Amino acid sequence: MEELVRSVFSDFYPGCKVINFGKTREGGKDGLLIDDSDRRFIIQVKRRTSKNATEGVDAIRSLIGVAAIEDNISGCIFVSTADHYSCDAQKTAQRAVEKEVVDSFDLFNCADFLKTVNLVSETIPKSWHKLLKL
Repeated sequence: MEELVRSVFSDFYPGCKVINFGKTREGGKDGLLIDDSDRRFIIQVKRRTSKNATEGVDAIRSLIGVAAIEDNISGCIFVSTADHYSCDAQKTAQRAVEKEVVDSFDLFNCADFLKTVNLVSETIPKSWHKLLKL
């Protein structure tokens, strides 16, 4: 799943590079997106087994903590195969921006991520269907 996200974001954000996926002990992040202005965004990916899952606030709080202790982080990108984010999760991500912990905090649920995939690919490769449980 992390490799899929890396591939899509590399296409969706022209001029950026996405690094650090798939390493153990990565410190609470699955990747780092560095844009063409050298801004750094932590990426967290969660693959949920239930298509009706709700992404809760704890995972968002954890990523905010990582962003707070890392150097030069402009934002967070959280990608989940969950159906939606809880109200508390959304409010907490918004609060991190309001408190200026990060400049941006983007939440992608499964539907949002699929829309992004459609922007960079005409068809979804069959191998991705299993990852996304389509």
